[in-house]
Amino acid sequence: MHPSDRFGQHEPDGLELRHEIARLESKLLEQTQRLVRENEADRESLARELHDKFGQYLTVMEMELGELSNQIDNPPSTRARLRKLKNLTVEARTDMANMAWQIRPGSLDGQDLETACARLIEEWSERSGLSFDLHLSLRGTQLPAVVETTLYRILQEALTNVVKHAGATQAGVILRAEAGQILLVVEDNGAGFVLDEDRNDAPFATLGLRGIQERLTLVSGTLEIETGPGLGTTLLMRVPL
Repeated sequence: MHPSDRFGQHEPDGLELRHEIARLESKLLEQTQRLVRENEADRESLARELHDKFGQYLTVMEMELGELSNQIDNPPSTRARLRKLKNLTVEARTDMANMAWQIRPGSLDGQDLETACARLIEEWSERSGLSFDLHLSLRGTQLPAVVETTLYRILQEALTNVVKHAGATQAGVILRAEAGQILLVVEDNGAGFVLDEDRNDAPFATLGLRGIQERLTLVSGTLEIETGPGLGTTLLMRVPL
């Protein structure tokens, strides 16, 4: 008698083990999709709040300050200060609109991933003045929705980092399908930085790289970073299919 049979137990055979692995993988995928959906909903809510609610407040302030600055009975010095406040309000409204766009610059609704990424890069190029070299080659590869959304948001965060922190004049993006994986590369000719291998250093935390790594973890992806002072930065991200 097998020792495990003596206690009414048995070791799982190969088929049972495969079924259990498949069940756990399915559960993990469901949880991942839920997290991505919740994240998207949070981003949409925050962007709408910034654009609609606070945007309206600033628009009203701009109008009121404009009217006050044009009133003749106010002293010239007061009118000048009111015009300055109006101009600051206009700048704040513009900055807030840009912030709302950066939080959620659109979605994949009705678009394939290549088209959405191309449009995102085109918008960033217009807004930032950066020159982008773009290579997209998914070759019709069908990706799970959670992978498409994750890659799109990772590209958005990576481009935000380049524009805000790199001090670059040129950037390149590669998105292509390889054997059993998707490769996403974002590189720039900017300042670069010293990267501590334990990834707890300030640049890794402050440049949004931790957020990118966390998103990749949701889809079992990996992140490699090549950088150095004055050498620019290259992010190599791989997501298995």
